[in-house]
Amino acid sequence: MRRSLAIGIAGWLVVASLQTAGAIPTLYRPSLAPASGLAAIFLTALALLVAYYHNRWRIGACVAIVTVCLPYAVNLLWIRFSGRSLLYPLAAVVLIGSIGLYFFHRRYSVPTLEDDAELAIVKKIVEDFKPTWVDRLIALGIIVEFVLLVILLLW
Repeated sequence: MRRSLAIGIAGWLVVASLQTAGAIPTLYRPSLAPASGLAAIFLTALALLVAYYHNRWRIGACVAIVTVCLPYAVNLLWIRFSGRSLLYPLAAVVLIGSIGLYFFHRRYSVPTLEDDAELAIVKKIVEDFKPTWVDRLIALGIIVEFVLLVILLLW
């Protein structure tokens, strides 16, 4: 994921440079094409890395083609039908695309013998765990701090 983010930032830089040079026209705002480029290249790199990991190149290539076009199409449709901020569709595309690629990865992942052993150890630890009053107090404090932070941010 970190590697895909770095590639996405490079995609933003390339698209912004092309727009500054006049190769890509400014349709709505100057930030539309670079932001779409960042999302498109991020999702494409993520799709290709997952395809490489599972050695599923045909599916990965199809997903990569869709992820290149998806952010641009969503943003252009958003401009056409809504006058609100472009942050919402771009964030939704990145979030839904990442979650979709996660499920793609999970579908083709098969558990190994090491995973079964680790899972058994984790289950044993969870079964043996008996929280003390200190553990409960710390958990309560974390929950209260989180609620106060949310209230502070929304206020």
